[in-house]
Amino acid sequence: MSTFELTILSSAAARKKAQEKGYNLVFARGVDAGGEDLDYNAAWMTLNPNEMSGEDQVNWEVAYAANYSKQIFKNKTTIKGMGNAISMEPGGKYVVDSTGTLEIDPNKASGGSAFNFYNDAGYSKEYVPILNSIDSGSNLVPIWCASTGVTKHGVISATPKNMVRVWLGKYESGNAVLANYATVAVEFDLTTMRNGTATISDDFSSWTGLSPNATIIDPGLNLILPFADEATHDYLNKLAGGIDVAVVVMFKTALTTAAATYLATKFLNKFSDGLKPSKVEVSTLKGSKMTVTFAKTRIVLATVGVTAYETAVKNALNEGKHDQDSGLAGEKWTIDDKQLIVSCT
Repeated sequence: MSTFELTILSSAAARKKAQEKGYNLVFARGVDAGGEDLDYNAAWMTLNPNEMSGEDQVNWEVAYAANYSKQIFKNKTTIKGMGNAISMEPGGKYVVDSTGTLEIDPNKASGGSAFNFYNDAGYSKEYVPILNSIDSGSNLVPIWCASTGVTKHGVISATPKNMVRVWLGKYESGNAVLANYATVAVEFDLTTMRNGTATISDDFSSWTGLSPNATIIDPGLNLILPFADEATHDYLNKLAGGIDVAVVVMFKTALTTAAATYLATKFLNKFSDGLKPSKVEVSTLKGSKMTVTFAKTRIVLATVGVTAYETAVKNALNEGKHDQDSGLAGEKWTIDDKQLIVSCT
């Protein structure tokens, strides 16, 4: 069993600021769920400022278990699974039977590296798989939950990666994460090097003293940082016309007519009311492209930044792949651009 360690350094001033802001030091594990990027959608471990010191070492061993829920988890909700968590092995095939018990699928042979969740053993409801892993306190904590349920005769696959992101934000251990970051995040690639180090700056604007396997992740707050001055916040809130966010998605191959029609007519239904686009435009001229526009976002944008909208589009696309009629099952895409449209009229 592999053991990993991260060392996070901070000053007394940084910890004091975190206390004032109500921020915790948040750790999230990367999971490949078939999208273009890894999911970091669960707060796996957190330390509150009172638990932090100048040099915090976090150790854990890799082991996985899973259970499931009947609900899809939203931002900052506690991820709770049903039943006892069962031990997971890479390549395992799992199914919820007619009694509602998650078990190894006796009809499918293990293989590959992903954990595969099926729903073809008589269970009458969709279920949301939850992956759990041991934290530094030897507790089994969620590291990932699916963004949609496994439909009857459907399957959802997920592969944990030895990637960890760390940032300061208002999450507790076991919370669902929207994947926007209140502060700059640092990402550790622990695939070959099983330890890492980084120091958070006093104002949370950067990380220094990075180990070779650490990378700073731009939170995408191109308009306004959470710590911007009050005058900037006031200016944004006085904009009569508001601020629109446009997320541009480029598809790597030409969309089929079915996929283009689905995106133009049904894609809006994949978003929650909190971050619902006002318009979806699909173009198949000179390469397949979709522009997703969120209207009048100024208040939300000042809180969560542009990344929240990019993440909402990614999650909706991944959910759409599971719709049999969407034509998106084999599609791959990239987020080509994020645009801000400001109107003062």
